[in-house]
Amino acid sequence: MDNLNTQEISVLPENLPLYCSGPDNEQWNGHPRVFLPLGKGESGSVVCPYCGTRYRLDGKMPHHHYA
Repeated sequence: MDNLNTQEISVLPENLPLYCSGPDNEQWNGHPRVFLPLGKGESGSVVCPYCGTRYRLDGKMPHHHYA
């Protein structure tokens, strides 16, 4: 699948664990739900392998959510 979506979404630590189910998160047109690991520390980011949406951590990740 082509990664055509270049959207970036800020994620707060309280929204972890992080998952993506499509760019609009609509069940009828989304992709399978995939959990995405963020890197350690502040400002970690990860790109969804299905839709290309980039998620960026806005804050410090709690220690129990390290990838």
